[in-house]
Amino acid sequence: MVWLSVDGVAESVDGVAESVYGVAESVDGVAESVYGVAESVDGAVERVDGVAEIIDGVAESVDDVAESFDGVAGNVDGVTESVDGEAKSKDGVAESVDGVAENEDVVAESVDGVTESVDGVAKSVDGVAESEDGVAENVDGVAESVDGVAESVDGVPESVDGVAECRWGG
Repeated sequence: MVWLSVDGVAESVDGVAESVYGVAESVDGVAESVYGVAESVDGAVERVDGVAEIIDGVAESVDDVAESFDGVAGNVDGVTESVDGEAKSKDGVAESVDGVAENEDVVAESVDGVTESVDGVAKSVDGVAESEDGVAENVDGVAESVDGVAESVDGVPESVDGVAECRWGG
């Protein structure tokens, strides 16, 4: 009959308990890291949505510019017809020229708006790139936590083997 040392068994059980506690702490750390990555991804998605809204605004501004160009073309055609049709009065030609000048101002303002929208898109894209860098850093942290959990889990079988040896004399 093999005599077991109660102290040896108690020490082995304590070692297993410490290993299990270490694994639990490591799992908590991994969970916190995964949560941080999820929050970073949510922030990046929100920024991408913001960029999409800005792009929609730029598209609307471009449509407005195109409409303004159509109006200028119509006024130029009107001036041409007035000049070709014997120029009935100088006042009529002057009014057509004034209309062209007014539409050119509208086109210039629309182009300025498009330029501002494009600048906003560029800034938003920079913000998304910075968010992606933060997500990459969080993913690295999760990988390190997972490695720590793996190391802690590796020690558990050895502790269990130690308890088995003390108990059964193996």
